[in-house]
Amino acid sequence: MSFRDVLVVACVASFSCFAVACTADTEETGTSESEIAYQCMAMPSCEPGDEPLQRGEECPDGARCYEATRCGKSLTCVEASSLPVRCLAMPVCDDGFVEVESPNDCWERSECFSRSVCGSTIWCTGPVEPYVMTTAD
Repeated sequence: MSFRDVLVVACVASFSCFAVACTADTEETGTSESEIAYQCMAMPSCEPGDEPLQRGEECPDGARCYEATRCGKSLTCVEASSLPVRCLAMPVCDDGFVEVESPNDCWERSECFSRSVCGSTIWCTGPVEPYVMTTAD
C-alpha cells in the first residue's frame, strides 16, 4: 500500500481559498498524484442592501431579482432599489392648529393648509386661540 500527498483547496465564506496538504492512499482511492480535491464551503449572498427571497418565494411585482451563486449553491435576491418605498410616517398639523376633514371645513378668517407625508394628506386650520371670557360693564 502506498501513500501520496493530496492537495485539498478549500474556499471559505470570504471567497479566499487556502490549501491543505493531507495524505491519502492513492491505490485504494484511485486518486492520482496530479488530482486536486476542491472543497468549497462558501455560501451565496446578495449584494449589500439587497434581500434574499425565501425558498419558493416569487419575485415581487415590479421588482428586479437576480440569482447569486457560489460553490454550486444558488440564492434568489431582490434589488432593494427596485422595491416600493416603505413609509410609515403620518402627517400632523403644526402646533396650535387642528386637523379638519377638508379645506371646506377650515375656520373662517383662519389659515388653511395641507400636510402630506408618505402619500397621506391632511388639512389643518387655525391657529387655535385660547377662549377669553369678557364681562359686560
